[in-house]
Amino acid sequence: MRHLRVLSLLSAALAAAAPAAARAAGPDSAPASAPASAPATAPASAPVVPPLPPPPPPPVAEITALAKAGFVLTTGNASTLSASAAALFGYKLARHKVSAEGGLAYVRSDVLLAVDDDVAPAPGAGTIEQDEIVRSRKTTSAAFYVKGRYDFFLTERVSMFAAGVFGGDRPSGKVYYVSGQVGTSVRIVKTDHHELLGEFGYDFTLERYVDPPPNLVHSLRAFLGYTLKVDTNTGATASIEALFNMNPEDVPTADGTHHAGPFEDTRLIAKAGLTTKVWKRLSLSAGFTLKYDNVPAPLPPFALPFAAGFTPLAEKTDTITEVALSYAFL
Repeated sequence: MRHLRVLSLLSAALAAAAPAAARAAGPDSAPASAPASAPATAPASAPVVPPLPPPPPPPVAEITALAKAGFVLTTGNASTLSASAAALFGYKLARHKVSAEGGLAYVRSDVLLAVDDDVAPAPGAGTIEQDEIVRSRKTTSAAFYVKGRYDFFLTERVSMFAAGVFGGDRPSGKVYYVSGQVGTSVRIVKTDHHELLGEFGYDFTLERYVDPPPNLVHSLRAFLGYTLKVDTNTGATASIEALFNMNPEDVPTADGTHHAGPFEDTRLIAKAGLTTKVWKRLSLSAGFTLKYDNVPAPLPPFALPFAAGFTPLAEKTDTITEVALSYAFL
């Protein structure tokens, strides 16, 4: 009995000591017999890919369409008709540009002439009678031209171009002329208010005169053009184009040799213009054009033939001064 009582007391002591040991170990402790669990790991993240840049906007077409015209008509004692017109179109998209232009200048006048039909010693010879005053109509200018051109832009300021021109002016001796041009165009200066353009290349021209055979001219071509934008309503332009023949030409000349050597048939075209807007798309323009030909065409025949061996030539210099209204369609 004594031994049973000792065992009972020992069991009670062990039971009382177990909670105290648990409290001493702390709440996070685990039984020694329990295996330690492995720490949790985060899942591997995917690589970050930067977003693609937005696609560039499509190129915007640049379109220009302009027409202008001037007209003067007088009747009565002085009867004249003068008209001028010009048109310009351009379309540029990305590296490509096509353009076309044309113009004309027409002048006709009716003048009074005294024609003495009486031959001495008939009565009235040497004096003008009532039926001997007549009105004569004369066309003094019939200049026209049309031009088409294509540019391929290598850079924003440099382009290669090809152009074709067809025109004529019968009163100055040229029934028609056909020209082809190729070359390089460079925008030397380009700002908000100023633009300076230079071109250099080759020109081939066929000139058809009234009487002699056609004349073929191979030329070096140089061009310089300046544009000034004063403000949103007013602008000015100035340009000069020079053609220098490289081949000899068999054409009528002032010295009677009928031969022009290389660089003797120099041709110049100088232009200046001023345009100011007067109402919406309507503008007032003033322009001046000077044309110089060192070897001009022979004049067309008059009512009577020229004497044998005599071939009069047209003037070397022509000028056109015009004031016109212009309208910008686009």
